[in-house]
Parts: sequence; C-alpha cells; structure tokens
Amino acid sequence: AVQEAMVVADVSGRVEDRRRADAEIGGLIERLEPQILGDAGEGTTAEGHEAAAIVGDPGADDLGDLSWLYNQLGTSLLAQGEYGRAATVFTKEFELTRRLGEESPSAIVSATNWAQLTVYVLSEGQRVLRLLPDYREMNDRHGGDPRTSAFIDGLLAEAALLEGEVETAERSARRAVERLDGDDGFRGGWRATAVTLHARALARLGRDAAARAALTTVAPLSDALDSEFACRFRLARLELLARAPGADASEVDVSEIDAVVERCRAVSAPLDDLPPGLALAAAQAREAFGSDP
Repeated sequence: AVQEAMVVADVSGRVEDRRRADAEIGGLIERLEPQILGDAGEGTTAEGHEAAAIVGDPGADDLGDLSWLYNQLGTSLLAQGEYGRAATVFTKEFELTRRLGEESPSAIVSATNWAQLTVYVLSEGQRVLRLLPDYREMNDRHGGDPRTSAFIDGLLAEAALLEGEVETAERSARRAVERLDGDDGFRGGWRATAVTLHARALARLGRDAAARAALTTVAPLSDALDSEFACRFRLARLELLARAPGADASEVDVSEIDAVVERCRAVSAPLDDLPPGLALAAAQAREAFGSDP
C-alpha cells in the first residue's frame, strides 16, 4: 500500500495524493518503530509490545529500512512546507543513521538534512556545532565532493551565528567560500550565501570595511541567482547597515526589513510561510535593528 500510494503521488503531483502517501508512510513507521527499535513506549498496542519482545536487537537491514521511511516522509513534508514535522522526522532519521555507524554519502546527507532543520526551524545550534564537523571530516576522508564540505561549513557558520560564536562563524564561512572557489551554481548559489554569512560574521567582529567589501563581491548575483539568495543578500545588507560603527539602528526604518520579507514570500509560494533559512535571516536582521523578531 505504501509503494502504491507513493507511485500515485509521484505521478499525479496532487497535494491530496501526497498527503495520502504520507499517511501511509507514517502509519507504517508507527507499526515498525516498536518492533525495530525495541522501544514500544507509552500508548503502544499490545501487538506492538509483543512484536518488540520478539524482534529484540534489530539488525542493520531493519534500521536501514526504517531510516529510508523517515527520509521519504521528511522529504515530502519539507516539500509541502510542514517544516516542524519535517524537523522531527529528519531528527529521527539522523539518530538512526548514527546508530548504524556507517560512513557513507547517505549518512552525510542525513546529517545535513538534520542540521538545516535544527538550525533554521528549531533555532538550535549547539548540537550542530558539536556533531556536524564529524561529517565534514568523513566527506574529506573518503574523497567526497569538496562542495559538500563547503555546504557543511556554511551550515556550521549559520549555527555559530545563531549561538553567538562569531569567530567560529567567520572561520567556517570563509572556509566554505574558499572551498567553492567561484562555483556559483552549487545549490542555487551556496557560495554567494556563504559570502553573506562571512560578511555578517565580519560585521559582528567589528570589521565593517571587510564585511562591506565581501558583500559587494556578490551584489551582482543578487539579481542573477535565485530569488532566495536575493532575499538573503538584502537582509544581510540591512544587518550590516545596523551594525556599522556609529550607526543608530533605532533611527533606521525597520520597515525596510518588512518590505524585504514581503518580497521574499514569493519564494515560498504556494506555501504560507517563508522558507526557514529566510525566516532565520529576517529574525537576525531584526535583532540587529533592536526589533523583536
């Protein structure tokens, strides 16, 4: 039933079919978790308790199957803008992947999915700063795509800015920019995004001239690349304005942020909310202006 529902959803592209497939996957996960994880928990049926007792210690194949289901459900929820539910599911997948202990491209993807939603949706950076470097080292150790390591470095910069670890943010963002070395096509312009992160970190370190110079290098791309980057760029520019030496943020019209946010909502259409990365950038820009998120 799960496979059939997924095929129908993929072919039709209809929201109702996608939600029906999600419900099938979610139901299967609920039935498998107590069996495979051996942890029935409160509210689990008698059948679930019995299955958990029979299965005992799960094998790698069982854990891998459950991880795949988490990934499928999380990806679907993300596409529908259900970011909170997606964060919960991708966290489960990440924990399961860590339990498997494999060093593989799929383990790295699981880690980056988890890190993005932990930072952008849950606004939590400390655990990302502690665990995600292991996956950058894993990617480097196995000769993975250096751009993947650059993506991880950028996420670490986001986490560090969130937690106020500005020097870590500056180093991570600079490393991401250096690794990408002018590649503006990766992940819709991740190098340019890393430059904006680097500029924001420099501004917080009081290096205003360097921050403005960095941001200037990607200004032409704010029109050439996707609109999400254009929004990030405009928000970063406003944040730099607020943090500039001698600036009185209270005298700057914070409605400029509101105007950028309204333009950014087009990025998420037909979803109701801003993409999580933009929502976090907007909140941090407001913080720089001394305004509530």
